[in-house]
Amino acid sequence: MSKFTRTYVSVEQLDLDVSNPRFKPETNQTEAMRNLLSVEKDGEKVLELASDICRVGGLDPAESLYVMESETPGRYIVLDGNRRLTALRLLSQPTTLDREELEVSPTIRNRFKKLHAEFFGKWPQEVDVVISPNRESARHFIHLRHTGENAGAGRSAWSALQIARFDNTGTWQCIQKLRANNRLNLDVTNRIDSSAFEITNFERVVLTREFQTKFGFKITSTSVEFSNEHKAMLALSIVAEDVVSQRVHTRGEFDTVNKMQGYFSEVEAKVDAKMEQEKSKQDAHQNSESSGEPSSPIDNTQERQGQDEKTSPHQPSSDPSAETGDAGSQNTRKPRKRKYVAEKSDITSITNRKCHEIFRELREGVAVESAPYACALLIRSLLEITCEIYVKTVMDGKAKGYTTNISTATGHLLGNSYSTDSPDKATISESFKTSAETYEQLCSTAHNQYNELSAEHVKATWGSVRGGLDLLWKRIHHKEQANLKQNN
Repeated sequence: MSKFTRTYVSVEQLDLDVSNPRFKPETNQTEAMRNLLSVEKDGEKVLELASDICRVGGLDPAESLYVMESETPGRYIVLDGNRRLTALRLLSQPTTLDREELEVSPTIRNRFKKLHAEFFGKWPQEVDVVISPNRESARHFIHLRHTGENAGAGRSAWSALQIARFDNTGTWQCIQKLRANNRLNLDVTNRIDSSAFEITNFERVVLTREFQTKFGFKITSTSVEFSNEHKAMLALSIVAEDVVSQRVHTRGEFDTVNKMQGYFSEVEAKVDAKMEQEKSKQDAHQNSESSGEPSSPIDNTQERQGQDEKTSPHQPSSDPSAETGDAGSQNTRKPRKRKYVAEKSDITSITNRKCHEIFRELREGVAVESAPYACALLIRSLLEITCEIYVKTVMDGKAKGYTTNISTATGHLLGNSYSTDSPDKATISESFKTSAETYEQLCSTAHNQYNELSAEHVKATWGSVRGGLDLLWKRIHHKEQANLKQNN
C-alpha cells in the first residue's frame, strides 16, 4: 500500500476537484462549484449539509477528506469530500452565491446568509485530511465509500429495521414492548433478530391514525403510549405476524388507509376473539378455585411455540411401565416423558466420529428439559457437519456455507433415490425440507438473550430433521463403502 499521511489542513488551502466523477471535467473552481451545486438539488442538499455542520459543530471525525498535493505549493486537491468543502466555503463566504455564473436561487442564497449569521464562527476552519501520494492510490478506498456493499468489502447499507433500532424510534419501542410481554411468536422474533422483519410494512398499518384510535395507542417518532395496552398489544402482535406471513404487504388493499378498513375489521375480530378466549380461561380458573378443584394456570406458551410433541414410529407414545388394567378399564397409558432428545433408533449409520459423539450427547448425555439451549446447539452442529460431509462425499461437490450446504443436501435428497432409502423416503424428505428454516431458527433462538427456548420446541425440531439425517447418513455410509471397494 502506498504511504498515506494524516494531518489537519486549513479550509483555505483546499481546492475542489475539477475532475470530480459526479460531473463532467471542468477547467476552474467556479465551474466545478456550479456543477456540484447543480447535482445537489440546485444547492439545497449542500445547504442541509452546512446546517448539520453548524448544529453539531464540525464534520464527522471518522470521515477524513482524501486529498493530494496540488501543483501549486501549499495547496491540496480534494479527491473525496468536495460537498463538505463546498459547504464550508459557502458558510465562510455566503456572498459567493451572489455570483450569477453559479446560478443559485435567491431562496438558497438567503438561507445560507441566515445560517452564516446565526452560527457565525461555529464551523471548522481546518479539517482532518488524508494525503494520498496521487489520485490512483486513493481510488480503491474512494470507490468503496461510494459504491455500496461490494460483496462485503464496502459499506453495508442499513435496513429500515436496523435504522429504527439504532434511532430507537417509537415503532421500535413498540416492537420491544411486544417482545418483553411475550407477544411475539418465534417466527417474528427470528425475523426481527436477523433484521429481516419488514418494519415498513408494519408501520404502513400501525402508524395510521385510524388503527391507533381503534386499538388504544399512539406511536410518535420517539415514543409509544397506550390508553388500552392489553388490546393494543393483541392488535400489534397480530399485525406483526401478518407481516411475516405476508398477509400485510404494499399492494392492493394496503395502498391507502381507506382500502385498509377491511383489514382493520379483520384484526378487530381476531382481537375480540382472543380477549373472549382469555376471559373464558380466567372464568374457568376462578370457578375451579372456588369449587376447590385443581386447575392449570393460564398458559399461552404452547400457542406461541408450536404444536405438542407428536408420536412417530421412532418415538413411542406410551410408558412401558404403565398398566392397562382389566379389559373394561377406562385407564389409558400416559405419554412417556423423554429425558433426552434422541433415541438409539433415530440414526443408525453415522460414520463420522464427531457426529457420532454429538448424537451420543443428544441420546444419553444432555437432558433436554434441563438444557434445551445446549440441545439446540447440538442439533444445529449435527445438521451442519452432516450436510457438509454429504455434499463432499455423496455429491462429490465443494462444501460452502452451512445454510447453503443444508439446502443443497436437501435438494439432492428429494431429487434422487438410493437403494438404502426407506419406503417412506418421500415423506421423510419433505419433512427434512424444512430443516434449513429450522436451522436458521435454532441459530437465532439459541444465541438470543430475549428468546425463551422450550424443551418441546427442541423436540419438535429434532422430530422434523432426524428422519432426513438418517437417510443422509445411510447414503454417506453406502458411498464410503463403495469408494473403499473401488480403492481396494
